Amino acid sequence: MPAVFRVCLAAEKKPLLGAPVFDLALFFDPFHSRVSGFVDIHRSVTPPGDEHRVQVTGTYHPLIGGKGHIVSLSGHFAVQCPPPATCIIEEHFFATLILDEKWNGKSNFHWGKMMDMEVPVTSVPCK
Repeated sequence: MPAVFRVCLAAEKKPLLGAPVFDLALFFDPFHSRVSGFVDIHRSVTPPGDEHRVQVTGTYHPLIGGKGHIVSLSGHFAVQCPPPATCIIEEHFFATLILDEKWNGKSNFHWGKMMDMEVPVTSVPCK
C-alpha cells in the first residue's frame, strides 16, 4: 500500500468573470481512504479580494472499475460580519469531486451561503 501522497488541484469556471477559484492542496492516505489539507477560495469581485482558507478533511474512494476517485471534503472557515458589526461567523464548506486517474474532473462546492456546481477540476503542480 503506498504511503501518504500529495495532490494539488485547481477548480474554476473559465471564463466566468468573478466566479470563485478553488485551489486545493490535499494529502491522501490510501490505507485509511482519508484525505486532509487546505482549500483556498479566491474571488476577484463582490467584494474584491474576497478570500478564504479552509482546513478540510474527508474521504476518497475509487470509482467502480478503478478509473478514478470520488472525494468528499468538509470544513469550516471564519467570515467577518459587515460593518459596523464586530463579529465573526463560522461558515461551513462541503465539496464533492469526481476525478479521473490523472486527478482531473468535476466538482460541486458549497461554502457559506454560496454553491458552485459542475466546476471543472484540473491537476496542477504543487507549490
